[in-house]
Amino acid sequence: MDWWPATWAGIVEFLKSPGFAATGAVIAAALTYRAAVRKAAWDSWWERVQWAMERAESEDALVSEFGLAALLGLLDDDSLAPDEKEWLRTPTLNFLPPQVGDPLPEEGNEDVS
Repeated sequence: MDWWPATWAGIVEFLKSPGFAATGAVIAAALTYRAAVRKAAWDSWWERVQWAMERAESEDALVSEFGLAALLGLLDDDSLAPDEKEWLRTPTLNFLPPQVGDPLPEEGNEDVS
């Protein structure tokens, strides 16, 4: 183990050097950049969701269908986590009109299979 003291001394010298500080700064900048990119993507996605929901609530049937189509398209986004997809799926389904022949849920029994 004669190599260990020399190696440890080299590590200690590196930790004291400007090179270590620069390495830390580069890592911090990369993490900050990644967080900013993810936040920008989330903000952009959220703006699209808001836009689509506003259209889906429109009294104009064509505008409403367009908004619903946009919501359904957003559900197909592969970058969404499963809980985000579930969060978006619930209000999207509320915009869908009941299909002809679908049974109405009985009072107290909301689960229709």
